[in-house]
Amino acid sequence: MNPTPKRQAVKGFLTPDIRDFVLQQIEKCETKVFPEVGSKHPDREKYPDHRFSHAKVADDQGLLYTFFYVAPRADQEGYNWEYAVADIGGTKFDSISAVYATPRSMFTPDLPLMGTAAPVFSGSTTPDGYVLAQRKQSRVNDRALDGHLVFETQVYVRKVSTSEVRVDGATGRPKRSSTELFFLGEDVEGTPIEQLVNDLSDDYWGQQENGEYRDLRQLSDNWFAVETSNVLPEDSVNSAINPAKTRKVNRVTPLDTDVIFSEIGSMPSPEPEYGDDHYNAPRWPDHKLGLIEPVGDSGLLFKFTYVADRDSQDDYNWEATGDGVTRTYVVPRDKYFARPEGHASLIPGEFTYPPVTTADVRFVDFGFVDDSCTRTKDPELDSLYVFVRRRYIEPITTEITYNSQFRTNMKVTREIVAHTEPVSPPTPVSGKQIEVKHGNMFHNVKITQQLVDSAGVALSYPYTLSSTPGYASYRFPPKLSSANVVVRWAVAWSTGAPSSYSDDYYFDWEITEARPGPYKSTVKRIITDNPNTDALADTAITIVPAPKRETIAITSWWWYASQQGNRTSARAKQVVVPPTLHEEIDVTGYFPSESTIPSTTEKGSAEHHRIESLPATPGATAFFNLTEAVIGYQTRDMPFGLFEVSITTIDINDLYGTG
Repeated sequence: MNPTPKRQAVKGFLTPDIRDFVLQQIEKCETKVFPEVGSKHPDREKYPDHRFSHAKVADDQGLLYTFFYVAPRADQEGYNWEYAVADIGGTKFDSISAVYATPRSMFTPDLPLMGTAAPVFSGSTTPDGYVLAQRKQSRVNDRALDGHLVFETQVYVRKVSTSEVRVDGATGRPKRSSTELFFLGEDVEGTPIEQLVNDLSDDYWGQQENGEYRDLRQLSDNWFAVETSNVLPEDSVNSAINPAKTRKVNRVTPLDTDVIFSEIGSMPSPEPEYGDDHYNAPRWPDHKLGLIEPVGDSGLLFKFTYVADRDSQDDYNWEATGDGVTRTYVVPRDKYFARPEGHASLIPGEFTYPPVTTADVRFVDFGFVDDSCTRTKDPELDSLYVFVRRRYIEPITTEITYNSQFRTNMKVTREIVAHTEPVSPPTPVSGKQIEVKHGNMFHNVKITQQLVDSAGVALSYPYTLSSTPGYASYRFPPKLSSANVVVRWAVAWSTGAPSSYSDDYYFDWEITEARPGPYKSTVKRIITDNPNTDALADTAITIVPAPKRETIAITSWWWYASQQGNRTSARAKQVVVPPTLHEEIDVTGYFPSESTIPSTTEKGSAEHHRIESLPATPGATAFFNLTEAVIGYQTRDMPFGLFEVSITTIDINDLYGTG
């Protein structure tokens, strides 16, 4: 048996109901045997509803304990509620929030069910339309309560439909939307809401015959919102003369007539086609349907865009830069074939291009050169129109450049000519070149290049470029300055014996070799249109005389007749002169003559003959007087019908020396 503990009771009141209190008793419990949690209070007559919750040490020795007893709360609806605003999925609702404390042994997590009607709370009338929307359990920091009770907050919201009216941005009309809440398990037209949620193909969703549109939003695990909105006005007309409910006009150019406008409404029957005239012809006589686009998700609203041909586009459609003008025309697709004015197959109203180089109406210094056609890339225009970009540039341009090959300026002229203009070979002109290059289907480019002087005037020919110094090698023949024959002879006679005679000779040549190269040279370049002209006569190649074959003939004879006997001798010989250049040269030297033979009673004679001089080498005298010689003369073809003549001249001053 346990000793009877000493009891000291303390009451703590938890709610406005005095029956809801926590009983605290300090008891001596040496054996530390505690009652089971939930067991009834020992004094069941005084505390029939209180049950043991927990105990804790009350002194330093551990002999005294505080025992806590709590009782189930009764009639909690009399004090546990408050009005509030609940947020479910971002939507605000009027609500009643009530906190219930339930013994853990009696707590059922699935009850009450979601959607259960709110109970009657003390001090309030019976809530109209409030149903259970949220449940949340929580623990408390009070161990006296937490071990025995479960605290749950129940939120009851007023289940009503909410509405809003806004101006629809697409149509410009008022749009009414209503939202209705449904809890899990609630029937909607005989079908549980969760079943409709799992089958979005059900006819309940989307567009309805009355023009309403139903959308779904799931707010939480247990709640769903069905939003119903109108997409068409009640008086929407579905006919070929559908009056626009909304019209937006866009003025796309400075002209009042150039407008694009769109209308939003239902699809007419029959459906219109691109290019159809506007149904209100008196008001919009020139506008045609260019684009149809759906509006919104309903599939019943469409935007119809109407466009018209643009007038007087030259007044505003230009872009000007320093090198030209570009005009952009909006042209009906069925009116553009890239054909010129006056074409044999033109259709009425066809957009044609003018003759090449036709001056722009505003920028008269620029002439038409070509068109290019592109898609507009604007969905409102692209079905009916194209962009035609027209270029205007300077018809004739001239520039001066430097031509390093000819070492002079060159004038380049570019002229725009019609593609259809016949191309014929130009008449050749010296220093001038003309060619025609293909541009495109509209034009060609005639390019004229002409060599000019610093003033831009066409050059006269020939003209000389600067000379280039250098050195060059050349072989010249030697020079003969003199020729001397050296003779030796002997004669002997005595009484009673025949006479004797003999002689011989050789030539002593004075020859000078030319000064060895290389020689200082200059190369002169001449540009000419005729390399055979007399103007180049003074630049002809220097003719260096060629040594000719020359000989010196020598003849001699001697005879002697006497009683002692007869003696004779004869000789004829030709000596070759060395191959040289020379002026006229006297051949010097002495031969014995007859008078040198002693006179005797016998008869005899001696005689010699030879060339006394050498005539000058043809051209030698003039050549010896030159100080320079032209040794090279080369001609090569050049552009522009010209020739380059390169003349090489060397310095031959004192070619054979002065000494």
